[in-house]
Amino acid sequence: MPKLTQNRVERRRRQLLDAAAACFSSKGIHGATVPDISQRAQVSVGTLYRHFGSKERLIIAIAERICRQDALIVERLLAVARPFDQRGALDSIVLERLEDFVSAKEARLRIELWAEAPLHPALRAVLRQGLENIIDKVEEALRAENGQNGTTATDARKVIGLVQGAILYRALGVS
Repeated sequence: MPKLTQNRVERRRRQLLDAAAACFSSKGIHGATVPDISQRAQVSVGTLYRHFGSKERLIIAIAERICRQDALIVERLLAVARPFDQRGALDSIVLERLEDFVSAKEARLRIELWAEAPLHPALRAVLRQGLENIIDKVEEALRAENGQNGTTATDARKVIGLVQGAILYRALGVS
């Protein structure tokens, strides 16, 4: 049997993550089974377990990927949202631009992960760290735009709360 190159291993992992994300988005984390995911990825259950070891590790890997994607989304949103004050954040980012970056399917996946996090310590830790990184980015942008006076982590949390609310609306099909 030929050895897999690192590139092939990474491609296979992405394929498995994509399949799991699609299954979790459509069936929920608890409704999607490992056989569902392997069937969608067109691989054996054993292949999925060789790459991730368990459904829990697969969920964590998806959360890590979502956190990386969200950090990139926030960077892009910050780039198009100048001037970036509280009102500009609401108008420019949440209402006008979020749909450009997060599909309804992706929004549903985020809601699934958020719902699972309070009962899943490892998932909670990953999502919390990702959220803290995003809050830091937004706070830095607010301070750069508005100066050091008056801008706090609370302001950044308010902006992120608006984004999370918009993601929930997207997942629920509310416009």
